[in-house]
Amino acid sequence: MSDRDLKFPMRHLRPVGAVLLISVAGVAWAGCGDDNGDNESEARQSIEKGFEEAKQGAQEGAEQAQEGIEKGFEEGRKGVEEGASGARKGFEEGRENVEGGVEKGKQEVEDEVNDARDDHNGDAP
Repeated sequence: MSDRDLKFPMRHLRPVGAVLLISVAGVAWAGCGDDNGDNESEARQSIEKGFEEAKQGAQEGAEQAQEGIEKGFEEGRKGVEEGASGARKGFEEGRENVEGGVEKGKQEVEDEVNDARDDHNGDAP
């Protein structure tokens, strides 16, 4: 997994922090002023709205992080498959080279045996 993949979830969690800060500021702002019931109701609504926004932001961040993890997993799986395919190909090429070398060596031995027979038969009276 690259550094970019690791930074992906963190980049999307920053808006969650911003929403939380705005919510806290809204609560503080709602707390300033008159102490009547309207301010309390507005503060409660502001808190609830901020909480819902933060919750939604956290869910979106978690979904994006999950997508990044799945993407990284898929890339890793493809890399393993490509590596296995390359290993199989290398094994097959090596086996073919060995078989070719064995056949070539066998032919050379047969040629030498035949040459030796010809030389031996040619020397006999």
